[in-house]
Amino acid sequence: MAENRDSAADSQKNSARYAEILEVATQLFYDHGYSSVGIRTIAAAVGVQPASLYYYFRSKEDILFHITLHWTQGFIETHQPLLENDGPASDVLRQVVRAHVYYFAKHGVEQRVAERELRKLSRDRITEIRLLQRRYLDKLIAVVERANKQGVLKVEHPTIATRAFLDMLNHLFRWFEPGHDLSVEQVANMYATMIVDGLLGGAVAPKSRRTHARSDACQLAGQTS
Repeated sequence: MAENRDSAADSQKNSARYAEILEVATQLFYDHGYSSVGIRTIAAAVGVQPASLYYYFRSKEDILFHITLHWTQGFIETHQPLLENDGPASDVLRQVVRAHVYYFAKHGVEQRVAERELRKLSRDRITEIRLLQRRYLDKLIAVVERANKQGVLKVEHPTIATRAFLDMLNHLFRWFEPGHDLSVEQVANMYATMIVDGLLGGAVAPKSRRTHARSDACQLAGQTS
């Protein structure tokens, strides 16, 4: 059923008009809220008749779903390769934190709409988005657990700690405005230090382990035997 429901938009994903509708609707939802924006408003902003939108999307909720899905998939596709790096896990996590900050700085409007308006979607669609998010979360938790095993971090509850630092990152642009007091680069570096050395215990991990963080797993095993 879901496949048939989404087929209209799915078949147009590569069209310029499809992308334009999503971009315009995203900005409108960000500025005015999903509930305050109607199909006619979106159509007028795009410069088409309301009926033309239904060639690309079945409903306003369908537009919101594709905004949220596009954002979620794009975010995961950008960051997942970092999680698959087999280097020292603490270094991987620093890279991930910085990448999150840069990505949110570039895609802040989409991120806020996807987060704020998610509950306006149907239950099945929320479940679909949450499943994608959960898979990413599990991969991130696995990196934190690997850092524990390597001895480069000291995290008592990896799942709780990972959720906590994701909340820190997800809510960053509720208050931070790039170009005012600090640059995006400065905030990215500050967050990497606060999260990895602070929240995740990098600063209290055994010094000898942190000194040899760049050694491979075999070398680490030899040092601790």
